[in-house]
Parts: sequence; structure tokens; C-alpha cells
Amino acid sequence: MKVLGCLLLIFTFPCVVNAASTRQAVQKGNQYFHKQDFVSSLKKYQEALEKDRESNIINFNIGTAYYKNGNFSQAIEHLQKSLLAQDVTLQQKTHYNLGNALYKLGIANENVDAAFAVSSLEQSLKRYESALNLDTSDQDAQFNYDFVRKELERLNQKQNQQQQQQQKSDHQENKGQQDQQNQENQQHDQQQSQNQDSQPNEEQASKSQQDQEGSSEEQQSQSQQDFQPQQEDSGEQGQPSQQISSGQQPLEEGRFTEREAKMLLDNYRQTEEPQGFLQVFKGKTDTRPVLKDW
Repeated sequence: MKVLGCLLLIFTFPCVVNAASTRQAVQKGNQYFHKQDFVSSLKKYQEALEKDRESNIINFNIGTAYYKNGNFSQAIEHLQKSLLAQDVTLQQKTHYNLGNALYKLGIANENVDAAFAVSSLEQSLKRYESALNLDTSDQDAQFNYDFVRKELERLNQKQNQQQQQQQKSDHQENKGQQDQQNQENQQHDQQQSQNQDSQPNEEQASKSQQDQEGSSEEQQSQSQQDFQPQQEDSGEQGQPSQQISSGQQPLEEGRFTEREAKMLLDNYRQTEEPQGFLQVFKGKTDTRPVLKDW
């Protein structure tokens, strides 16, 4: 696939150093690299870097080896150091390889950190632009630039969709929390309203109970007033059973008129008391035993 081939196209640069041991390590690393033994080539480049840490060419080669081993962060770190090279060809190749490494790092984090992925692809485009400025005839740089630009548009669209979904989710969550809060407030208001409604009923019940107790006391008092012991119509107490009509002079206490005495006697005879017990008339007293034991 041409896209993959262009993205993976990495330039190596022969290392020219004064020290023979450093030169040999770089040459050996180049041999491993062309054999696609990127692990062994990386080890040889690291040996050479220990002897000359400021070498732009060694940093370029070791950065390229890191890229081939899938360690894009370390690749970017070493490739950036080789940008200080005075050689324009080395600079152009460094920008190109940096564009590839930044693209790979961004895509690797696409599902982890969308914002970081977008930023990496934006930097990748800038590196391709720099490579094209130094060599307008670099078709691989132009092809990769167009490809990464489309990928960046895809990531931006994906990020916007994720943000919209997140905002919608947050809105629904906030709405759910607000609805729950409103429901709780409504229940609280209803509870307060019920408590307020029940309070007058309790006061009314208390007042009604007090009224009932007062009425009961009045009835009891009235009953006590109505229940007065009646005076017996007895000649011993001397109280007449009939009121003295107007115009008559009251008799002395304990005395009866002839008419009152007769009425009293007739009234007594209508009771169930034995007649032989009352001695009103003059004459013989009936001393015979009563027929009934009352």
C-alpha cells in the first residue's frame, strides 16, 4: 500500500566521524538496519552515541531506529536534536521522519486522548511543510502531507462528535439530577402542606374535645340542679302537695286545711302501701294482719 509505504519510508544517513570505533559502530548499525534488524541496529547506534552524544547524524540514525522499533516518543526526541545540523539534506530528511513519527504517535493515541492525537497530526503537517520547503520535489513528503491532512479532518470530526455526545450526556445527567431535585422539593412541599393542613385539624379536634368536655360538665351540672330530692307528702313534714291559690292566707307551718287533708288521704290510698298502716281517721284501728306482705 502506497500510503503505508510512504509513511514508513525512513532515510538513513551514513555516519562520518573521526573516531574509528564510533565509525565502526555506526556502520555496523547501518548494516543491521538495512537487514531490517532494527533492534540490533539500535544497540549499535546507542554505542556510537555514548562516544559522541552531540552528533547530529548519530541522533538522526538512533531516532530512525527507535521509529522502526515502534518507540515514537524516543524517535521524536532524538530526531529533534538532529534538526540543528548545518547540512540542508540532513535537515530535510529529519523533518520528513519527524512528520512520520508525529503521525504515528498521534494515531496510536487516537482512542486514548483525541486532543493529543489532533495536536500530533497538526505538528506532523508542519514537519512535512518544512520538508517540502527544503525540497519541493519530494513527492513522498507531499503525498504524506495530503494523507495526514485528511486524517486530521477525520480526527477533528470524530472529536466534535465525541464532544457533542459528551455534552448531550452531561445535559441529560444534569437534567436527570435537576428533575430528581425538583421531585424531592415537590415531595418536601407536599409534606409541609400536609403537616400544615393537619395542624388546624388537631387544633379543631382539641377545641371540639374541650367543647364536649365543657358541654358534659354543663349537662352534669344541669343534671345535678334538676335532680333535687322531692319532699314527701307526709303529714309529719307538714308540706302541702298543692300550691296555695292566690287570695288564700297561708296556714301555719305543720297544719292542713280540711280539703288538703282529704286530698292527701285520697292520694295515699291510691298507692300500694297497706291501708292499715296509716292512722288518719278517728275510731278503731284495724289490727288485723295484712293480706299481703309488701
